[in-house]
Amino acid sequence: MAIRKVGFILVGDRATASARLRGHNVIDFLPECAEQYNPANRDLYQVVVFQKRYEERDIALASDLRNRGKKIVFDMCDNYLSDARKRPLLERICRIAHVTTTASEQLEELYAPLSNRVVMIADGLLDTAKSKAHGPKFQPVLLWFGNHGERVLGEERGMGDLLMLRKPLEYLAKHNVLLKVVSNSREKYQRLVHPLPIPSVYREWAISTIEDELLSAEAVLIPVKVDDFSRCKSNNRAAEAMLRMLPVVASPIPSYSGTIEHAKNGFLCSGPGEWSAVLDELLSSPARRQQVGMLAREKIAKDHLMKDVCRDWRRLFDELAH
Repeated sequence: MAIRKVGFILVGDRATASARLRGHNVIDFLPECAEQYNPANRDLYQVVVFQKRYEERDIALASDLRNRGKKIVFDMCDNYLSDARKRPLLERICRIAHVTTTASEQLEELYAPLSNRVVMIADGLLDTAKSKAHGPKFQPVLLWFGNHGERVLGEERGMGDLLMLRKPLEYLAKHNVLLKVVSNSREKYQRLVHPLPIPSVYREWAISTIEDELLSAEAVLIPVKVDDFSRCKSNNRAAEAMLRMLPVVASPIPSYSGTIEHAKNGFLCSGPGEWSAVLDELLSSPARRQQVGMLAREKIAKDHLMKDVCRDWRRLFDELAH
């Protein structure tokens, strides 16, 4: 029996990356069966997806819907299991859910002991890439984009990870390079990034802004502190940039290592010396940037487009409908 109707209870609007990639885009690609959850249609749903929703009210609703015969999917794309407040809530909703879906293999392993069943489904991307010019520019641009992040184990993450690149950025400042930051906290930018020894500008996060900046940049920086939290992150930021033919220079967490083949379709760097050498190479050679960018797009277009990822979602929904 094929699926008839799926309701998504989403963590945010399209400005929230996880809600967009793992909710709104799925609904757009499966309009024949999927929609944002509407209480008026409760009795029509065969499957209800709680996308990163696990507060008390969500758990109560998931339990009620399961008792009414609905199949429950809990979708999670972050590792919050070390958080003393969040872990008990996560354990409860995973026990209620028939299936827990995750965005990475590392999350799949972590949530498996808590869940009835775990399925890994990759983040899906829309291929909205426009032509990118590779000609000379007065001031080369390096781009960092994403949610400003939160404190993990007492450290600023997200935008704060740029502090790891103080020495490479100081070196690049001598070569007339501009750092652009697209995020959702000007306060954090002013406090953490603006004082770094490189000219920089901040732009408020929006989908259209990301598209514009990906067209203007020479490379994307994704430094990440490698620990139990970051090891479980998905590759969505790297994949977004790679799909748009941009070289990505990232820290070697598993999802990036599984996507980026070092020095071929991107770069994986650890210490400051590696970052400086790679960025110097990219900024000095438009032809090298173009070569890496073409291979990057080829990789992502093969594995991560929404039309392909939605086949995995549809397969799961059809299976649950039986």
